[in-house]
Amino acid sequence: MTRTKRLGDLGERWTEELLRKAGFLSIRDLRHNHAGGDFLAERQAARYFITVKARNKCQRNRSLNGGYNIYAEKVRKAAREYGAVPAWLTIQIDTDSQCFSAYFGTVESLCNPDAIAVPMATSAVLDYECLAKDTFDERITPELSNQLSEGTAEPPETLESIARHSGIAAEEVGRAKAVTEVAVSQAGDLTDYDRIAVKLLGFSPGTKTQRAVALYLRPEGATTAEVTAINGGPYLNCLKEVEPKGHAVRKWKATGSNGRPVTAYRIELKGTKSSASVSSPSHLDQRPTVPSERALTAREKCAPSRSGILSKAELLAVEGFIERTVAERRAPSWLSDYEGVASGSVFNLLRLHDTALARKIGTRSELVRIAGEMGYTIHAYPSGIGRRGSGVRETIDLKDVKARGSGASHL
Repeated sequence: MTRTKRLGDLGERWTEELLRKAGFLSIRDLRHNHAGGDFLAERQAARYFITVKARNKCQRNRSLNGGYNIYAEKVRKAAREYGAVPAWLTIQIDTDSQCFSAYFGTVESLCNPDAIAVPMATSAVLDYECLAKDTFDERITPELSNQLSEGTAEPPETLESIARHSGIAAEEVGRAKAVTEVAVSQAGDLTDYDRIAVKLLGFSPGTKTQRAVALYLRPEGATTAEVTAINGGPYLNCLKEVEPKGHAVRKWKATGSNGRPVTAYRIELKGTKSSASVSSPSHLDQRPTVPSERALTAREKCAPSRSGILSKAELLAVEGFIERTVAERRAPSWLSDYEGVASGSVFNLLRLHDTALARKIGTRSELVRIAGEMGYTIHAYPSGIGRRGSGVRETIDLKDVKARGSGASHL
Protein backbone atom coordinates (compact mmCIF):
# COMPACT_ATOMS: atom_id res chain seq x y z
CA MET A 1 0.00 0.00 0.00
CA THR A 2 1.39 3.42 -0.96
CA ARG A 3 2.09 6.14 1.58
CA THR A 4 -0.65 8.40 0.20
CA LYS A 5 -3.15 5.53 0.39
CA ARG A 6 -2.19 4.89 4.04
CA LEU A 7 -2.60 8.62 4.78
CA GLY A 8 -6.04 8.60 3.17
CA ASP A 9 -7.21 5.54 5.07
CA LEU A 10 -5.98 6.95 8.37
CA GLY A 11 -7.73 10.27 7.72
CA GLU A 12 -11.01 8.58 6.87
CA ARG A 13 -10.82 6.51 10.07
CA TRP A 14 -10.68 9.80 12.02
CA THR A 15 -13.46 11.40 10.00
CA GLU A 16 -16.52 9.76 11.56
CA GLU A 17 -15.44 10.70 15.10
CA LEU A 18 -14.53 14.23 14.01
CA LEU A 19 -17.92 14.76 12.39
CA ARG A 20 -19.80 13.37 15.38
CA LYS A 21 -17.97 15.68 17.78
CA ALA A 22 -18.80 18.60 15.46
CA GLY A 23 -22.52 17.89 15.78
CA PHE A 24 -23.15 15.87 12.62
CA LEU A 25 -25.75 13.09 12.64
CA SER A 26 -26.73 10.24 10.31
CA ILE A 27 -23.12 9.81 9.24
CA ARG A 28 -22.82 7.42 6.32
CA ASP A 29 -19.58 6.06 4.85
CA LEU A 30 -19.63 6.26 1.04
CA ARG A 31 -16.03 5.31 0.37
CA HIS A 32 -16.88 2.11 -1.46
CA ASN A 33 -19.95 3.48 -3.23
CA HIS A 34 -18.98 6.82 -4.73
CA ALA A 35 -15.78 8.08 -6.32
CA GLY A 36 -16.69 11.73 -5.85
CA GLY A 37 -16.78 11.79 -2.05
CA ASP A 38 -16.39 9.84 1.15
CA PHE A 39 -19.14 10.65 3.66
CA LEU A 40 -22.75 11.77 3.85
CA ALA A 41 -23.81 13.52 7.07
CA GLU A 42 -26.48 15.86 8.41
CA ARG A 43 -26.34 18.86 10.69
CA GLN A 44 -29.01 21.47 11.50
CA ALA A 45 -31.45 20.12 8.87
CA ALA A 46 -28.83 20.24 6.12
CA ARG A 47 -27.32 17.23 4.38
CA TYR A 48 -23.63 17.37 3.39
CA PHE A 49 -21.73 15.35 0.81
CA ILE A 50 -18.15 15.39 2.12
CA THR A 51 -14.89 14.60 0.36
CA VAL A 52 -12.01 13.89 2.76
CA LYS A 53 -8.40 14.75 1.95
CA ALA A 54 -5.61 13.77 4.35
CA ARG A 55 -2.14 14.96 3.39
CA ASN A 56 1.30 15.54 4.85
CA LYS A 57 1.44 19.02 6.34
CA CYS A 58 4.72 19.76 4.59
CA GLN A 59 6.02 19.00 1.13
CA ARG A 60 9.21 17.10 0.42
CA ASN A 61 11.23 20.33 0.52
CA ARG A 62 9.84 21.05 4.03
CA SER A 63 7.70 23.96 2.83
CA LEU A 64 4.01 24.04 3.80
CA ASN A 65 1.70 22.01 1.57
CA GLY A 66 -0.45 24.95 0.58
CA GLY A 67 -3.39 23.28 -1.18
CA TYR A 68 -5.29 19.97 -1.13
CA ASN A 69 -6.91 19.01 -4.45
CA ILE A 70 -10.65 18.29 -4.24
CA TYR A 71 -11.77 19.14 -7.82
CA ALA A 72 -14.74 21.24 -6.77
CA GLU A 73 -16.90 20.59 -9.83
CA LYS A 74 -16.53 16.84 -9.38
CA VAL A 75 -17.66 17.09 -5.75
CA ARG A 76 -20.51 19.42 -6.70
CA LYS A 77 -21.76 17.04 -9.39
CA ALA A 78 -21.66 14.04 -7.05
CA ALA A 79 -23.43 15.94 -4.27
CA ARG A 80 -26.38 16.67 -6.56
CA GLU A 81 -27.08 12.94 -6.77
CA TYR A 82 -27.77 12.95 -3.02
CA GLY A 83 -29.49 16.34 -2.87
CA ALA A 84 -26.69 17.42 -0.55
CA VAL A 85 -24.42 20.41 0.01
CA PRO A 86 -20.96 19.77 -1.47
CA ALA A 87 -18.38 19.99 1.32
CA TRP A 88 -14.83 19.02 2.20
CA LEU A 89 -12.81 17.95 5.21
CA THR A 90 -9.05 18.43 5.05
CA ILE A 91 -6.58 16.84 7.45
CA GLN A 92 -3.01 18.06 7.94
CA ILE A 93 -0.73 15.31 9.20
CA ASP A 94 2.54 16.24 10.90
CA THR A 95 4.71 13.15 11.18
CA ASP A 96 7.41 14.96 13.17
CA SER A 97 5.07 15.70 16.09
CA GLN A 98 2.69 12.77 15.44
CA CYS A 99 -0.22 15.23 15.42
CA PHE A 100 -2.99 16.12 13.00
CA SER A 101 -5.31 19.09 12.45
CA ALA A 102 -8.66 18.92 10.64
CA TYR A 103 -10.79 21.60 8.95
CA PHE A 104 -14.29 21.57 7.48
CA GLY A 105 -16.08 23.80 4.99
CA THR A 106 -18.39 23.85 2.01
CA VAL A 107 -17.26 24.17 -1.57
CA GLU A 108 -19.28 27.36 -2.04
CA SER A 109 -17.62 28.99 0.98
CA LEU A 110 -14.19 28.89 -0.68
CA CYS A 111 -12.84 32.18 -1.98
CA ASN A 112 -12.89 30.57 -5.40
CA PRO A 113 -15.68 27.93 -5.45
CA ASP A 114 -14.39 26.63 -8.79
CA ALA A 115 -10.83 26.10 -7.58
CA ILE A 116 -9.24 22.69 -7.85
CA ALA A 117 -7.73 22.85 -4.37
CA VAL A 118 -8.68 23.94 -0.87
CA PRO A 119 -6.12 26.57 0.20
CA MET A 120 -4.28 25.37 3.30
CA ALA A 121 -1.93 28.26 3.98
CA THR A 122 -1.68 29.40 7.58
CA SER A 123 -3.79 32.48 6.86
CA ALA A 124 -6.39 30.50 4.89
CA VAL A 125 -7.24 27.92 7.57
CA LEU A 126 -8.19 30.70 9.99
CA ASP A 127 -11.45 31.07 8.05
CA TYR A 128 -12.37 27.37 8.26
CA GLU A 129 -14.25 25.42 10.92
CA CYS A 130 -11.55 23.67 12.93
CA LEU A 131 -12.51 20.12 13.97
CA ALA A 132 -9.13 19.23 15.50
CA LYS A 133 -5.94 21.12 16.23
CA ASP A 134 -2.56 19.47 16.78
CA THR A 135 -4.20 16.28 18.08
CA PHE A 136 -1.74 13.51 18.96
CA ASP A 137 -2.22 10.02 17.51
CA GLU A 138 0.29 7.22 17.92
CA ARG A 139 -0.79 5.77 14.56
CA ILE A 140 1.06 8.63 12.86
CA THR A 141 4.37 6.85 12.35
CA PRO A 142 7.61 7.97 10.66
CA GLU A 143 6.78 5.70 7.71
CA LEU A 144 4.03 8.14 6.75
CA SER A 145 6.55 10.95 6.25
CA ASN A 146 7.11 12.06 2.68
CA GLN A 147 10.67 12.87 3.68
CA LEU A 148 11.49 9.16 3.99
CA SER A 149 9.19 7.07 1.86
CA GLU A 150 9.77 9.06 -1.30
CA GLY A 151 13.54 9.06 -0.94
CA THR A 152 15.64 12.17 -1.00
CA ALA A 153 14.44 15.07 -3.04
CA GLU A 154 16.01 15.78 -6.37
CA PRO A 155 19.03 18.07 -6.14
CA PRO A 156 18.23 21.70 -6.92
CA GLU A 157 18.81 22.77 -10.46
CA THR A 158 21.99 24.68 -11.10
CA LEU A 159 22.00 28.00 -12.91
CA GLU A 160 23.69 26.24 -15.81
CA SER A 161 20.92 23.61 -16.12
CA ILE A 162 18.21 26.26 -15.82
CA ALA A 163 19.86 28.33 -18.53
CA ARG A 164 20.38 25.27 -20.74
CA HIS A 165 16.69 24.32 -20.66
CA SER A 166 15.32 27.86 -20.86
CA GLY A 167 17.68 29.36 -23.42
CA ILE A 168 18.53 32.24 -21.06
CA ALA A 169 22.12 33.16 -20.33
CA ALA A 170 23.28 31.68 -17.00
CA GLU A 171 24.66 34.96 -15.75
CA GLU A 172 21.32 36.68 -16.43
CA VAL A 173 19.46 33.96 -14.53
CA GLY A 174 21.90 34.36 -11.65
CA ARG A 175 21.37 38.10 -11.41
CA ALA A 176 17.59 37.75 -11.65
CA LYS A 177 17.58 35.04 -8.97
CA ALA A 178 19.54 37.22 -6.56
CA VAL A 179 17.32 40.27 -7.12
CA THR A 180 14.07 38.29 -6.97
CA GLU A 181 14.99 36.38 -3.82
CA VAL A 182 15.81 39.67 -2.08
CA ALA A 183 12.42 41.07 -3.09
CA VAL A 184 10.62 37.92 -1.91
CA SER A 185 12.45 37.86 1.41
CA GLN A 186 11.61 41.50 2.03
CA ALA A 187 7.93 40.86 1.33
CA GLY A 188 7.68 37.94 3.79
CA ASP A 189 6.39 34.41 3.29
CA LEU A 190 3.06 35.44 1.78
CA THR A 191 2.92 38.59 -0.34
CA ASP A 192 -0.19 40.50 -1.35
CA TYR A 193 0.31 39.25 -4.91
CA ASP A 194 0.34 35.66 -3.62
CA ARG A 195 -3.03 36.35 -2.00
CA ILE A 196 -4.42 37.81 -5.24
CA ALA A 197 -3.15 34.80 -7.21
CA VAL A 198 -4.89 32.42 -4.79
CA LYS A 199 -8.05 34.25 -3.71
CA LEU A 200 -8.96 36.15 -6.87
CA LEU A 201 -7.45 34.05 -9.63
CA GLY A 202 -7.91 30.62 -8.06
CA PHE A 203 -4.38 29.19 -8.32
CA SER A 204 -3.35 26.56 -5.80
CA PRO A 205 -1.22 28.16 -3.07
CA GLY A 206 2.43 27.20 -2.79
CA THR A 207 2.70 25.81 -6.32
CA LYS A 208 5.23 27.01 -8.86
CA THR A 209 2.40 28.22 -11.09
CA GLN A 210 1.01 30.35 -8.26
CA ARG A 211 4.45 31.82 -7.56
CA ALA A 212 4.85 32.68 -11.24
CA VAL A 213 1.46 34.40 -11.29
CA ALA A 214 2.41 36.44 -8.21
CA LEU A 215 5.56 37.66 -9.96
CA TYR A 216 3.68 38.56 -13.14
CA LEU A 217 1.09 40.45 -11.06
CA ARG A 218 3.61 42.96 -9.77
CA PRO A 219 3.29 46.50 -11.15
CA GLU A 220 6.67 46.11 -12.82
CA GLY A 221 5.75 42.66 -14.12
CA ALA A 222 8.46 40.04 -14.39
CA THR A 223 10.96 38.94 -16.97
CA THR A 224 11.27 35.32 -18.04
CA ALA A 225 14.68 35.30 -16.38
CA GLU A 226 13.22 36.35 -13.02
CA VAL A 227 10.54 33.65 -13.06
CA THR A 228 12.95 31.03 -14.35
CA ALA A 229 15.38 31.85 -11.56
CA ILE A 230 12.75 30.98 -8.96
CA ASN A 231 10.78 28.20 -10.69
CA GLY A 232 13.23 26.65 -13.12
CA GLY A 233 11.08 27.79 -16.05
CA PRO A 234 9.02 30.82 -17.17
CA TYR A 235 5.62 29.10 -16.61
CA LEU A 236 3.96 31.02 -19.43
CA ASN A 237 0.93 28.71 -19.46
CA CYS A 238 -0.42 30.52 -16.40
CA LEU A 239 -0.79 33.64 -18.56
CA LYS A 240 -3.07 31.73 -20.92
CA GLU A 241 -5.25 30.76 -17.94
CA VAL A 242 -5.91 34.32 -16.75
CA GLU A 243 -6.85 35.83 -20.12
CA PRO A 244 -10.16 33.90 -20.50
CA LYS A 245 -11.17 35.34 -17.12
CA GLY A 246 -11.08 38.86 -18.57
CA HIS A 247 -7.66 39.93 -17.34
CA ALA A 248 -5.08 41.43 -19.67
CA VAL A 249 -1.53 40.20 -20.23
CA ARG A 250 1.01 42.75 -21.44
CA LYS A 251 4.20 41.64 -23.21
CA TRP A 252 7.22 43.72 -24.10
CA LYS A 253 10.94 43.52 -24.69
CA ALA A 254 13.13 44.72 -21.84
CA THR A 255 16.87 45.01 -21.43
CA GLY A 256 18.41 42.60 -18.94
CA SER A 257 21.10 43.55 -16.47
CA ASN A 258 23.72 42.19 -18.89
CA GLY A 259 22.45 44.41 -21.69
CA ARG A 260 20.76 41.58 -23.58
CA PRO A 261 17.09 41.70 -24.61
CA VAL A 262 14.66 39.67 -22.50
CA THR A 263 10.89 39.21 -22.67
CA ALA A 264 8.76 40.58 -19.83
CA TYR A 265 5.08 40.06 -18.97
CA ARG A 266 2.58 41.68 -16.64
CA ILE A 267 -0.91 40.52 -15.61
CA GLU A 268 -3.35 43.42 -15.37
CA LEU A 269 -6.53 42.65 -13.45
CA LYS A 270 -9.78 43.59 -15.13
CA GLY A 271 -11.45 46.70 -13.82
CA THR A 272 -8.18 48.43 -12.99
CA LYS A 273 -6.86 51.51 -14.68
CA SER A 274 -3.76 49.73 -15.93
CA SER A 275 -5.96 47.32 -17.91
CA ALA A 276 -7.07 50.22 -20.10
CA SER A 277 -3.54 51.23 -20.96
CA VAL A 278 -2.21 50.22 -24.34
CA SER A 279 1.39 51.09 -23.64
CA SER A 280 4.15 48.85 -22.36
CA PRO A 281 5.61 49.66 -18.94
CA SER A 282 8.32 52.10 -19.85
CA HIS A 283 10.37 51.57 -16.70
CA LEU A 284 11.71 48.23 -17.95
CA ASP A 285 12.48 49.52 -21.43
CA GLN A 286 14.22 52.73 -20.43
CA ARG A 287 15.18 54.69 -17.37
CA PRO A 288 12.31 56.91 -16.22
CA THR A 289 12.82 60.57 -15.68
CA VAL A 290 13.00 61.89 -12.14
CA PRO A 291 9.61 62.42 -10.50
CA SER A 292 8.02 65.74 -11.29
CA GLU A 293 5.09 67.69 -9.93
CA ARG A 294 1.87 67.25 -11.88
CA ALA A 295 -0.40 70.22 -12.45
CA LEU A 296 -3.94 69.57 -11.24
CA THR A 297 -6.77 69.99 -13.70
CA ALA A 298 -9.51 72.53 -13.03
CA ARG A 299 -11.90 69.71 -12.10
CA GLU A 300 -9.39 68.25 -9.62
CA LYS A 301 -8.82 71.65 -7.99
CA CYS A 302 -12.52 72.13 -7.41
CA ALA A 303 -13.39 68.54 -6.47
CA PRO A 304 -13.80 68.01 -2.73
CA SER A 305 -11.78 65.21 -1.17
CA ARG A 306 -13.76 62.08 -0.30
CA SER A 307 -11.82 61.95 2.97
CA GLY A 308 -14.61 64.15 4.32
CA ILE A 309 -17.10 61.30 4.06
CA LEU A 310 -14.86 58.86 5.94
CA SER A 311 -15.21 58.48 9.68
CA LYS A 312 -12.26 59.00 11.99
CA ALA A 313 -11.93 55.25 12.42
CA GLU A 314 -11.99 54.73 8.65
CA LEU A 315 -9.33 57.38 8.13
CA LEU A 316 -7.15 55.68 10.72
CA ALA A 317 -7.72 52.36 8.98
CA VAL A 318 -6.73 53.86 5.62
CA GLU A 319 -3.63 55.47 7.10
CA GLY A 320 -2.58 52.26 8.78
CA PHE A 321 -3.11 50.26 5.60
CA ILE A 322 -1.11 52.72 3.46
CA GLU A 323 1.71 52.80 6.03
CA ARG A 324 1.98 48.99 6.16
CA THR A 325 1.61 48.48 2.43
CA VAL A 326 4.15 51.09 1.40
CA ALA A 327 6.65 50.08 4.07
CA GLU A 328 6.43 46.43 3.00
CA ARG A 329 6.28 46.90 -0.76
CA ARG A 330 8.55 49.85 -1.56
CA ALA A 331 11.72 48.63 -3.24
CA PRO A 332 15.22 49.89 -2.39
CA SER A 333 16.76 52.34 -4.85
CA TRP A 334 19.06 49.70 -6.36
CA LEU A 335 16.15 47.38 -7.12
CA SER A 336 13.67 49.76 -8.77
CA ASP A 337 13.77 52.92 -10.84
CA TYR A 338 10.56 54.10 -9.20
CA GLU A 339 10.16 55.45 -5.69
CA GLY A 340 7.27 54.32 -3.53
CA VAL A 341 4.54 51.89 -4.57
CA ALA A 342 2.29 52.26 -7.62
CA SER A 343 -0.93 53.91 -6.48
CA GLY A 344 -3.02 51.51 -8.57
CA SER A 345 -1.43 48.58 -6.76
CA VAL A 346 -2.13 50.13 -3.37
CA PHE A 347 -5.77 50.67 -4.31
CA ASN A 348 -6.16 47.12 -5.68
CA LEU A 349 -4.69 45.69 -2.49
CA LEU A 350 -7.09 47.81 -0.43
CA ARG A 351 -9.99 46.37 -2.47
CA LEU A 352 -8.75 42.92 -1.53
CA HIS A 353 -8.11 43.84 2.10
CA ASP A 354 -11.30 45.86 2.80
CA THR A 355 -13.78 45.95 -0.08
CA ALA A 356 -16.28 48.21 1.69
CA LEU A 357 -13.65 50.83 2.53
CA ALA A 358 -12.24 50.79 -1.00
CA ARG A 359 -15.74 51.18 -2.43
CA LYS A 360 -16.35 54.16 -0.16
CA ILE A 361 -13.15 55.84 -1.37
CA GLY A 362 -14.19 55.13 -4.92
CA THR A 363 -11.16 55.46 -7.16
CA ARG A 364 -7.42 55.22 -7.21
CA SER A 365 -7.07 58.97 -7.72
CA GLU A 366 -9.13 59.63 -4.59
CA LEU A 367 -6.87 57.33 -2.60
CA VAL A 368 -3.89 59.31 -3.89
CA ARG A 369 -5.57 62.55 -2.83
CA ILE A 370 -6.33 61.19 0.65
CA ALA A 371 -2.80 59.86 1.02
CA GLY A 372 -1.42 63.26 0.08
CA GLU A 373 -3.64 64.96 2.67
CA MET A 374 -2.30 62.55 5.28
CA GLY A 375 1.25 63.60 4.51
CA TYR A 376 2.38 60.71 2.34
CA THR A 377 4.72 61.59 -0.50
CA ILE A 378 3.18 61.31 -3.97
CA HIS A 379 5.62 60.87 -6.86
CA ALA A 380 4.60 61.41 -10.48
CA TYR A 381 6.35 59.86 -13.50
CA PRO A 382 5.66 60.19 -17.23
CA SER A 383 3.70 57.20 -18.50
CA GLY A 384 1.73 55.95 -21.48
CA ILE A 385 -1.78 57.22 -22.14
CA GLY A 386 -4.57 54.67 -22.48
CA ARG A 387 -8.31 55.19 -22.94
CA ARG A 388 -8.61 56.74 -19.49
CA GLY A 389 -4.95 57.39 -18.77
CA SER A 390 -3.56 60.73 -17.68
CA GLY A 391 -0.04 60.26 -19.01
CA VAL A 392 1.22 60.22 -15.41
CA ARG A 393 2.16 57.26 -13.24
CA GLU A 394 1.64 58.11 -9.57
CA THR A 395 3.28 56.28 -6.70
CA ILE A 396 2.66 56.58 -2.96
CA ASP A 397 5.71 56.77 -0.71
CA LEU A 398 6.38 57.11 2.98
CA LYS A 399 5.97 60.46 4.69
CA ASP A 400 8.83 62.97 4.47
CA VAL A 401 10.69 61.08 1.73
CA LYS A 402 12.84 63.14 -0.58
CA ALA A 403 12.70 62.36 -4.29
CA ARG A 404 15.86 61.03 -5.91
CA GLY A 405 17.53 62.96 -8.64
CA SER A 406 18.86 66.49 -8.94
CA GLY A 407 16.17 69.11 -8.66
CA ALA A 408 13.43 66.50 -8.45
CA SER A 409 10.17 67.50 -6.84
CA HIS A 410 7.14 65.61 -5.61
CA LEU A 411 3.54 66.36 -4.78
